[in-house]
Amino acid sequence: MNELYEKVDQLKNILDETKEIKQIKKLNQELKQDEKLKKLIQEYKENPQKEKKDQIEGNSLYRRYKLAENEVNFMILKIRARLKQISGKGMCQK
Repeated sequence: MNELYEKVDQLKNILDETKEIKQIKKLNQELKQDEKLKKLIQEYKENPQKEKKDQIEGNSLYRRYKLAENEVNFMILKIRARLKQISGKGMCQK
């Protein structure tokens, strides 16, 4: 079991060094510092309006973050597909 934990730690360390993970972490920090965008998102959560949603989605930082998020999601899908190949079965079997 310890070997499995070591392999998971190795995978985590490898993933932390990928450009996709570095990029999304950087953009996440930028998003946290953008007070105007945070305020707009909070206003949208409290009172969803198409105009506010369009403003959020039109924000270049937000768009870059969402693209980076998609890249990370594609990476996750590739990892799952590889694990399925290795194990010879799907992830949701009982």
